[in-house]
Parts: sequence; structure tokens; C-alpha cells
Amino acid sequence: MKYLILISFLSLFVTKGNSQTTFRYGGELGISASVLPRWVNSKIMETDTKYSKLLPIVGPIAGLTLQMTTKDIFQLNIGIQYQLTGYKDYSIRDGRIPRVPELPEQFTYTHERWEEQTFHKLNIPMTIGYVFRERKFKHSIFLGYATNIFLSGKYYYAYKTDATDDSQDRSNEHEYNPVSTTGVPIPKIAGQITTGYTLALSKRLSLKATLQYGKSFEHLNYKPYGWETYYNYFKNKSIAISAVYFLYKTKQLVLKAPHQSHK
Repeated sequence: MKYLILISFLSLFVTKGNSQTTFRYGGELGISASVLPRWVNSKIMETDTKYSKLLPIVGPIAGLTLQMTTKDIFQLNIGIQYQLTGYKDYSIRDGRIPRVPELPEQFTYTHERWEEQTFHKLNIPMTIGYVFRERKFKHSIFLGYATNIFLSGKYYYAYKTDATDDSQDRSNEHEYNPVSTTGVPIPKIAGQITTGYTLALSKRLSLKATLQYGKSFEHLNYKPYGWETYYNYFKNKSIAISAVYFLYKTKQLVLKAPHQSHK
């Protein structure tokens, strides 16, 4: 898909007459999150209560971008960024055994679970944008493809059960790198559909909001309960806000389409 984007943009130059094109590059800084925060309270089987929360790891974005604009309408943006992405998931459940209110209580328990995933990656987006003016500002919307190169990662899982019957107490924790595990690692190279919006505040400074979506990956390093294979999943998506400052003054070129010969 990334090659299709590049070919589609270059085809804009192959027109009759002249096409004015500008080139510039700059630095990009921002933050991204892979999930939206979520808090849930629930009741289970009339005897148990559960509280869970899902929080994103808000990570930095730092990189470079190259921008080519033709006819002051169409843009090709190519970049390379470092991103830190991931999330934390926590839940606590209070209940009793048996889980039937009419039966006598044998014991009560509190079960806590912690899960954390963190990934370091290079993000290489290539997008085509459409530029328009509104209220004295330049705006653009863009669509494209991003190649992800996963450098390293961490998966942490732990649980603890504390019961009034001490024989029912349980605990376990585990940590590994999903990128290099000898079990089932995630792909080192993956892709995401990329779309977003840019607001040019000045000739050099722009603000950008980006949404990237890719498929989920499963990874495995151990069997926490012994009797079943337990896969862990990572959703390869992100929401980002960043600022782009163009360091290089715009350079304008005039490209002429090749003359066609007529018989």
C-alpha cells in the first residue's frame, strides 16, 4: 500500500504544463496513547463484585518529517518517529464460595490482577494529504500507511488471591519481552492504516492529530494456570497529538511534464 501511495502522488506531476512543487523538512514532537481509559464496575453471579480499570501508557513521539506539496493542494508526507506505546490493566474481585446465595458460605476471597504491556518502536508513516484554507489558516486531512518496526517490549502479568481459607490463597507473576520471546513473539515489522488532520499555525509550525490502526497480535511465553495455553494480545493502534516545526525554508521547484510526440 505504501508504494501505491507514492505512485499516486507522483502521478500528480505528470500533467500537461508546469507543476510547482515545494519541499521542506522538520522535527516532530508529541505524545501518543494506544487505548482510551476505561473504568468498569460489575456484579457477577449475584455474589461477586468486580472493579477494573484500563489506562494507557502515554508515551513520547520524536522524529523527522519530509513534506512535498504540489499546486498548494496536495501533499506527500514521509516521516520516521520513535514511539513508546502500551497500557496498564488492573482488576479486583470480591466474592464468596459457593457462588450461590442460597448455599452456606465456605469462604470469601479477594482476587487482584495486574497486566502491563509496553513497546518501543520506530514508526515510518507515508501519507497523502489534501490542503484547504479556512478562516485564514491552512488545514489538511491525510490518509496513508505506516510501517512499524518493534525494537523491544515488556509484558508483565501478576495475580493474587487472598481468601479467608488460607489453603485457597494463590499468587503468581511473570515478565518477558514479547518481541524476542522464544515462545510466540509478535512480528518485528507490522503495518497500520494512518489518517489525521493538520492545522498550520504559521509557515513553520503545525499541529497534527493522528489516528493509526493495525491488527491485534498475540504472543505467548508461558502457561500461567498449567492446564491451558494462555495467549496475550496487543492491539496495535494509537491516537497521537504532535507539533511539527519545519527547519528548512521552503524550496520551490518547477517540474515540467514530458512532451508527447504526435504522428
